[in-house]
Amino acid sequence: MLEIQEIIPLFLLPNKQSSKNYYLMRYMGFATQFFAGIAIALFVGLKIDKFFNFENPWFIWVLPLVVIIFTLLKLIIDFSKKDK
Repeated sequence: MLEIQEIIPLFLLPNKQSSKNYYLMRYMGFATQFFAGIAIALFVGLKIDKFFNFENPWFIWVLPLVVIIFTLLKLIIDFSKKDK
């Protein structure tokens, strides 16, 4: 007969280490989302500024700023929730 470790992957079993890994993965996911959002906003802002041929690069400044503001708001909302 199969044991529970063979049926359920080890990362799904509750233990002290999995709690630490949960928070580590949560922070890593947030950091990845943050930097990817800024990179995409910079790329899109550069393309928009080149397309419209603006004298000043407005979108390359505004879009990353908007991404940073919304990401910080999401950070506050997500991390202020209590885990069940």
